[in-house]
Amino acid sequence: MSDPVETIKEWVIKGKKNEAVAATREALAAGTDPGAIMKDGLIAAMAVVGQKYSSGEFFLPQMMIAARAMTEVIPVLKPHLVGEAAESRGKAVIGTVKGDVHDIGKNIVRMMLEGAGYEVVDLGVDVPADKFVETVASLEPTFGGINLEDIKAPECFIIEQRLRELLDIPVFHDDQHGTAIIATAGLLNALDLTGRKMETTKLVCNGAGAAGIACLELLRSVGFRPAGFSVRRETSMSP
Repeated sequence: MSDPVETIKEWVIKGKKNEAVAATREALAAGTDPGAIMKDGLIAAMAVVGQKYSSGEFFLPQMMIAARAMTEVIPVLKPHLVGEAAESRGKAVIGTVKGDVHDIGKNIVRMMLEGAGYEVVDLGVDVPADKFVETVASLEPTFGGINLEDIKAPECFIIEQRLRELLDIPVFHDDQHGTAIIATAGLLNALDLTGRKMETTKLVCNGAGAAGIACLELLRSVGFRPAGFSVRRETSMSP
C-alpha cells in the first residue's frame, strides 16, 4: 500500500486538485495525522514545485496549478488540525502597488502562505501606498515587527518611511536593507583583503532601484564618499 501522505504530495506537485482532495479525505478517514499531511504532503510538495521552477523544469503555469491544488486541500484539512498545527503562524498583508494589475505572483504567495498556516490579508491589485500603510498600521497590536518584501520604488520608500513614523515596532524592508547589509559587508571585506581605503575607492552601482539606493545610503553611512559613486542605468553587467 502506498504512503497516503506521499500520494497527496504527488497529486499536488502534478496540480491534480480533485485527486489531491480525494486522497486527503481518504487519508483522514484512515486516521492519517493531519499535521503530517500539511508538513510532509502540502508544504513538501510546494517545496518540490519551487525547486522545479528554479531549475527550469516547471514554468509559472505549472507552479500556479500546483498552488491551486494545494489550496483546494486546505479547507478539507484545516478542521482536523489541532493544537499548534491549527494555530496561525502569523499574519501577512499582501497586494500589488498602484500601477501593477498583475495578480499571478501575488496569488501564488497567498496560497503558499495560507498553506503554511499564515493568516493573509489580501488587498488585491493596483493598491495605493496609503492603503498598505493604513492596513498595516491597523494591525500593529498583532505584530512584533514588520518585514516588507518585494515592493518597487518609489512606493517602497514611501511605505517604509510612513510606517516608521506611525509605529513603535521595527520596520524592515528586506529587498533594500538586507541587500545593502550583505553588499556593504562584502565590500568592506574586499577592501580589507586588498589593502584599499574607502576614502579613495571608486564604486560603480549598476542600476538605482530600491536595493541600489539602499546600498549607496548604507555605504555612505559607513564612510564612503558620495563623490566616489558612479551609477549606471544599464541592466547588463557585460563590459
